[in-house]
Amino acid sequence: MGKLTVTLVSIAIVIVYGIVWIANPNGYFGMILTFVIVAAIGVTWMLVIRYAVTITRTVTLTGVGVGYALRSVSQSIWAAEDHLVGFPSGTFEVKTGDESNSVIATEFVPKGSGGIVLSFIRIPGAIAATIFLAFAQFGVFGFFIGFFLAAIGLGIFLMLFVVPLAIAWLVEIAFKPLLKSQISVTASEADDAVTLEFRFRGASALLVMKRILRAFDTPVLPPRYAGMVPIPATSAPAIAT
Repeated sequence: MGKLTVTLVSIAIVIVYGIVWIANPNGYFGMILTFVIVAAIGVTWMLVIRYAVTITRTVTLTGVGVGYALRSVSQSIWAAEDHLVGFPSGTFEVKTGDESNSVIATEFVPKGSGGIVLSFIRIPGAIAATIFLAFAQFGVFGFFIGFFLAAIGLGIFLMLFVVPLAIAWLVEIAFKPLLKSQISVTASEADDAVTLEFRFRGASALLVMKRILRAFDTPVLPPRYAGMVPIPATSAPAIAT
């Protein structure tokens, strides 16, 4: 994911946090509301990108067949993958489309992050149990002090971290199958040229679009070497529009 995208998303989250905090500076539910608002904005934005936005680009290759052109598409998608952690994954699974002259790359949907939520529950639970057992060694008085400190610490941790993570996990389970990106490519052959029509849908597809199309640019040698290598008449230039 590009630095500009990360920066813009971070700024948006900070702005939402600020608005909610000003509206309700002392309430814990204000924090929970912040996570809900951020999740709602993010999901809505990604749903719009997935289903309301389709960007089409065409690439023309000369001197090659449909099979070679589609194999080149698969390789360009593999090379351009984002390999993000979590979801969107930025990783695509390429398969033959309904027609033999097409391929469809669907974003891989990883398993949910429920294990992370469970880890966040287990770790503070173990720490709270250690605190409780340490104080319990000092008799009844220590038993109650340990229980009080462990309960307070565990409660604060759950409210600040586990509840927001649980909300994010539920949102992920509900929406990630709907948000996975798709890149569909159809090849058409005429004379000695093959035209590839790309359709990009979804956030991850749009993020890797330029890198995929760049794979079909005609290579250009540096000026000092350009005059030393003649360009053959049967070269296969690529034109992206």
